[in-house]
Amino acid sequence: MIFDHPWLLLVAALLAGVCIIAARWRTARLPGLSIATFLIALLLLTLAAGDPLWHRPDRGPIVVLADVSPSTRTANYLDPVHRQLRLRQLLGTQPYKLVTFSSDAQPAGSTDALRERPAAETRLAFPSDAGAIVLFSDGRFQTSGSTTPVYCALDPGLESPVDAAVTSEEIRDDIIAASVRASGPRPRRIIATAPGSSATADVPQGATVQLLRIDRSAPSVRLTIPAIDAWPENNTLAINRPPQVTAQRWWISDRPAPPTFVAMRPADLPTDPAAYLSAGLILLDNIPADSLAGTSSDRLAQYVRELGGTLLIAGGQHAFAAGQYDGTTLDAISPLASSPPAPTLHWLLLTDGSGSMSNPAGEHSRWDMALRSLAAALRTLPTSDLVSIGRFADRIDWWTTGTAVIDAIKLPIPPGTAQPRGPTNLQAALLRITAETGESLPRNLLLLTDGEAELNQPDAIATGLRNANVRLYVLAIGDGKALAALTQIAQSTGGRTIKQFDPAQWARDARRLLQQALPDRWIDTSLRLVIPSVGIDRAASGHNRVWIKPDALALSDGAVPLAARWRAGLGQVVAVAAVIASDDALRLAEPFSMPATDPRLRIAWSFSPTTLVTIDAIEQDAYLNNLPLQLHLGNETFTVPQSAPGRYSLALPAAPEPRIATVFWQDRIINRQAIPGRYPQEFVAIGTDRAALRALADNTGGAIIEPDDPRPIDFHWPVRNVPLAPWLALAGFAFLAAGYLLTR
Repeated sequence: MIFDHPWLLLVAALLAGVCIIAARWRTARLPGLSIATFLIALLLLTLAAGDPLWHRPDRGPIVVLADVSPSTRTANYLDPVHRQLRLRQLLGTQPYKLVTFSSDAQPAGSTDALRERPAAETRLAFPSDAGAIVLFSDGRFQTSGSTTPVYCALDPGLESPVDAAVTSEEIRDDIIAASVRASGPRPRRIIATAPGSSATADVPQGATVQLLRIDRSAPSVRLTIPAIDAWPENNTLAINRPPQVTAQRWWISDRPAPPTFVAMRPADLPTDPAAYLSAGLILLDNIPADSLAGTSSDRLAQYVRELGGTLLIAGGQHAFAAGQYDGTTLDAISPLASSPPAPTLHWLLLTDGSGSMSNPAGEHSRWDMALRSLAAALRTLPTSDLVSIGRFADRIDWWTTGTAVIDAIKLPIPPGTAQPRGPTNLQAALLRITAETGESLPRNLLLLTDGEAELNQPDAIATGLRNANVRLYVLAIGDGKALAALTQIAQSTGGRTIKQFDPAQWARDARRLLQQALPDRWIDTSLRLVIPSVGIDRAASGHNRVWIKPDALALSDGAVPLAARWRAGLGQVVAVAAVIASDDALRLAEPFSMPATDPRLRIAWSFSPTTLVTIDAIEQDAYLNNLPLQLHLGNETFTVPQSAPGRYSLALPAAPEPRIATVFWQDRIINRQAIPGRYPQEFVAIGTDRAALRALADNTGGAIIEPDDPRPIDFHWPVRNVPLAPWLALAGFAFLAAGYLLTR
């Protein structure tokens, strides 16, 4: 008991003391019983003045809640004898009401044997009229919370239950990835069963991922852990293999397309990257590099690297080196190189740089047209070979010497502000080259000249060039007096001469000359084309001269590398250095077709404990909002709502049978995913969820009762303040009245 107004109590006590002193001073003669009655009244009124309050524990009814859902089927409290003994320890003789719950709540007798009630998911509504709640449960239920103190009595039968469960699975080609949870001392195995094949693996204790190999053609797989525990419901999951997204196969060629391929000419290749999303494989059939005009080759590279598609490069007399792939985007993404990895030739590119080259040639000068011709010729050469580039007039000026072609392509021609000047001294230039005899590589000299020079030592020059291992190739851009001698020298060294007086054709003919200087890029020798992985084994009448790149995987058997593949960004490139037939194209397309994906959309799936799809839509660091994304699941269609800037997410309802989900952006399929069949949420996790029960007890002011704790529960009953002042005042006035009557 406490006093709400202690100062008034003190004042009342002083007044009571004054009254007692006054009565003694007046020497009032009263009967003893009257005096006692007045003193009691005075005491009661004094106490009432202080407004006393009585803190009385508000004891309400005790409700015992017992969880009878399937996840608690090994609990000890289900047995009436064990439950009554435990409640006698915890409650003593205090009365209680027993209520069972699963998906709903039902009252039960204190001596009843509790029977399991089926539930897909346990739900609990706490009674609002209870003064205290004693809970027997594993804590795995959905509830809105409780304002009544909850005392969670942990059950030993739920502390460490023996259970094994397949929690999720994912199918990847011929591999099944199964997430497994196992407890208990018994050895366990998981079995993957598919039409035509099966596989098993040992399951260790704890949560692990098991990889099992099955037939990649199996349409469905069922995973099972043989039932040796109390919950066989979570021992099995099934999944269907998602059907392949139907993607087009493009045949880029002048030849008729094989069956199932879409015929297309090189000029018809789309320029919009989004158009390539419909292609699962693009086959370039003996296509030269210069036929891929504009951005076509860049789009093909983007299709492979960014969209994850497959490019198949087929050989022939217009492909690889024979198709001018050297230094192009096609050569960069191909697993077969068009030039050897080490230099085999040193190229000398020399143009006339005398003053006469400043004369006009149409809209440009002869000098400008000559420089453009050198640049065009340079891009024709094998990228690993060496090159020296310069001009001659009264002397030779080399702008670069012994540089790899791949590096020389990046250099300006000419460097700085070089201009044509001075007289032509062609003989001195050629004699200087003959004097350079220390070169280890054979050299090919391309000479661009009008022949307006004195050349009186042709035999000596020819002999010197042969001794220096140099072949001369002449692009005659004029009909000067030295042209006959140059032609003789070219023939003597194994070279050739082309006359071209039209400046607009110089670049073309410079490339033609260098092509003739190169080793044969198409070899007519017959050999066998053997690619075991796709069942190709036939005679090939010829093949391209290629080299397999270091990181590429050889697909063909034999000494000559005729087929290879490698990853390029998100996709892959397959190259075959021979002409392929229609049957070859079909065999290669089957294993290597890979549907393209939109790089702006990143899709993530989560299957445990619920199925959740999340799509992030970003383009060049900008969020894509308000996209009309839909998900088809069987006969149902769901809109995938936006949950954040550029993010879309959807939780899918669980179903016992496996299904295939298809995500659409407008009318285009962007993803297909196999969703495993799910057992009810009730069996996802087994055993006591201590964290959930601890949080419930802490939030309601209750407590956790350990299984081995025999002490009675110390209920934290709520306290109610009962005011005593009215009753004390009434009693005080009653005693005053009684004292007055006794005095009379």
